[in-house]
Amino acid sequence: MAIVDIDRLDWSQAVVAKVNSNHHLTIDDVESAVENYEQMAWDHHHQHGTRLLVRGRTEHGRAVRVVLYPTDSIGVFNVGTAFCGVMLRW
Repeated sequence: MAIVDIDRLDWSQAVVAKVNSNHHLTIDDVESAVENYEQMAWDHHHQHGTRLLVRGRTEHGRAVRVVLYPTDSIGVFNVGTAFCGVMLRW
């Protein structure tokens, strides 16, 4: 399991809207799940490039999967998406 220091998550308005409307998650939900991660691993996807996959739980215990993309700044990641449940395994 990779342990990565995550100091800040950056959000685009499009990702905030998608995560909220499609998956009923708030920024606080996702950031809580990242802070309380259960698993994280680097993934090298042929289309999406290098990304950090994080599985964690919100303050209220909801299981959340988060896809993070590294930036040029150490500890800062762009949020790609986040979703609830165990539909996808990684």
